[in-house]
Amino acid sequence: MSGELRFNDRLPYPTGTFGPFENEDEHLAPVPISALPDTAAGSYYLDIPAQSRYSVDSVSLNWTASPELIFTGQASYRRMRDVFTSNPQNAFDANAMLSWHPQERLHFTADYRQQNLVNGFVPYFPLYGDMSYHEHWAGLTADYDLAKHLDLEAHYERSGISRSNAFLWPQIYSPDNTDLQTVVPSSSSNATGLALRYHPSSRWNARAGYEWTGTHNPGYLLVPQSNNRIFGDVTLAPRRWLIFTDDANFIIQNAFPIIQRRNRFYVDTADATLVLLKNWNLDLGYSYQQNNLGTYMAFQNDTAAGYVVDEPFVPYRQLSQTYWIKSGYKFKNRAGLNLGLIHNSAHSGMLPDLNPNDPTLLSYNSSLITQGTFDPGLFGQALGAVGLGATQVSQVNVPQFIGQGKVYYLLPRGFDAGFLLYYGSYRDYTNPNLNGILRSYNIYFGRSW
Repeated sequence: MSGELRFNDRLPYPTGTFGPFENEDEHLAPVPISALPDTAAGSYYLDIPAQSRYSVDSVSLNWTASPELIFTGQASYRRMRDVFTSNPQNAFDANAMLSWHPQERLHFTADYRQQNLVNGFVPYFPLYGDMSYHEHWAGLTADYDLAKHLDLEAHYERSGISRSNAFLWPQIYSPDNTDLQTVVPSSSSNATGLALRYHPSSRWNARAGYEWTGTHNPGYLLVPQSNNRIFGDVTLAPRRWLIFTDDANFIIQNAFPIIQRRNRFYVDTADATLVLLKNWNLDLGYSYQQNNLGTYMAFQNDTAAGYVVDEPFVPYRQLSQTYWIKSGYKFKNRAGLNLGLIHNSAHSGMLPDLNPNDPTLLSYNSSLITQGTFDPGLFGQALGAVGLGATQVSQVNVPQFIGQGKVYYLLPRGFDAGFLLYYGSYRDYTNPNLNGILRSYNIYFGRSW
């Protein structure tokens, strides 16, 4: 049982340039055309959140049937209603886990999760709306002691999702803007993997493995049908008051639906925890993420226009680095204070071929040149538009500074209460109109049993 009071604000709101739009364009509006004013060209605020009411009920169960068999489960029902439009949104989430230890060297874990969203929003305009869905995951993990200090882990998971009103959701990466691909109504995937874990002592251990995920009918063009992950992590504790951890992942994504695309991820996270006093700990961390992507990029693929800008594998580079320092202190096992500072820098951009002397490197232009119908002027203008899309429109250069804190108190009979504060400062060097500050305050009170 718990209660929570939350406040959020963003100062200032991001802005964008729009217009002009005439009311004749709003022919599907729910009010008469004459009641809709024209929109003059100008700078307008974006993503202004509507006032809403939110509540959640949850229940959890922990049951130890025997020393070898343990069950845990949780279910929650969430309700939200937009105060302005009265549109409702309800969600039901549940998860369960069963842990079975039939033999000393063998351990099984089965888990099941599901999420259900029912959105009562009926759009007035086409291609807009909130999608209702049902998503579930079911998995089984086995852990076997191969030899002294050496374990083998095997994992399998089956997941699926069904989406309602999927036809309302266009995909912006559709190859043909006049025939937009919509979200696939139903998708499923299978994931399986193996890992070895070596733990010679309490001072250090290491784990490495491989995982493959295959997706049938991906919901979006950016979801691969084949995902391969190689991972490894190590934990080192040279002193009782000092713990080092490092986690590395290398991901290869192939077989994207419809479009030509290949993806290579590398992520590494290092962390050091210092227990300076009995009730005080300090955490220092660094995370590095690099994404090398090659993707299909088309500005115009109709030969009737006299030129084609259709590039199969445009390079995309993304680099993110995050640094953090966190600390926690507990007073007499009753009150506590947690503080954290995080700095994140993200850089990304696309590198298409913008050389106007390379028309033959792009598909179909050679035949247009042979036929004498190629238009070099329009081709050059199109490359200029592609360059704008690859820089100002899609380029990211956003450092973020985040501060967060929590004050809590443990009351008698299992009750607890606290206050949470979040402060985020965002600066976009490519689009300064998106600069802003996000603040969040949470007050909670609850009891667990």
